[in-house]
Amino acid sequence: MTKIKNLVGSPFDVQTLSGPKIIAAFGTLEAEFDPAYLDIMLAGRSIILDSGEPEKAKATVTAESDAARYERLTGKKPDGRWSADRLSEELAKLEA
Repeated sequence: MTKIKNLVGSPFDVQTLSGPKIIAAFGTLEAEFDPAYLDIMLAGRSIILDSGEPEKAKATVTAESDAARYERLTGKKPDGRWSADRLSEELAKLEA
């Protein structure tokens, strides 16, 4: 069983191995999917796999910690468009 999460504000139909289902707006659905169909849905970026991985939470905490450190070092907030990697690069420049 694969659990997916809808990232858009409207429900839509999905094809599962047991037949068509509807996933609610911003809802989750647990079902068996054809791997190729799941890849297509993931590529469309309207859904994500909802596995509850703690690694993503750790990445967010690290990015927030880096943002706080950048603000402490420079006295200003980092550019909100920067990725976590870019923020790390900027911190490395400041600390070198």
